[in-house]
Amino acid sequence: MVNLHDLHEYLRDTISAAQERYKETADNVRKTAPPLSVGDKVFVHAKFLNTPHSPSAFPLTSAARIRYSMSRHSSPERVEPPPLPVEVDGEIQHEIKAILDSKLDRRYRVKLCYWVEWLGYEGTDKQYTWVGANDIQEYAPEAIQQFHLWYPNKPGPDY
Repeated sequence: MVNLHDLHEYLRDTISAAQERYKETADNVRKTAPPLSVGDKVFVHAKFLNTPHSPSAFPLTSAARIRYSMSRHSSPERVEPPPLPVEVDGEIQHEIKAILDSKLDRRYRVKLCYWVEWLGYEGTDKQYTWVGANDIQEYAPEAIQQFHLWYPNKPGPDY
């Protein structure tokens, strides 16, 4: 039977010996710190240095010199709303910037679809959409004709 006190002493000695071996190996890799004294200049890596102030300098202005401007502030994150649709022959239509592609989709009643870029929707998720040919044939025949002149091998109304 093992005495618990003896086991505890053995484990403590083994752990201390392992720590000493690790320390000797680690000390071989470490460099000694250069001698520093008060007033010496050193470079500090500021990645994890938290300060309450910004590290960049900025000019201060007097409140008396600030003038009110009537211009509207525009933020880079703010997306301008798309333009209002145009009414053509009593129907509301959006303006097409360009037709970029066409495909035959046999899953739908309207098989010919066009990949349309809409005017005024730049930078939004509605900038490009697939539209059935029947929806744009009447009010954008020039855009369809221009697309098929540029890409004669793409699916068109003849298919």
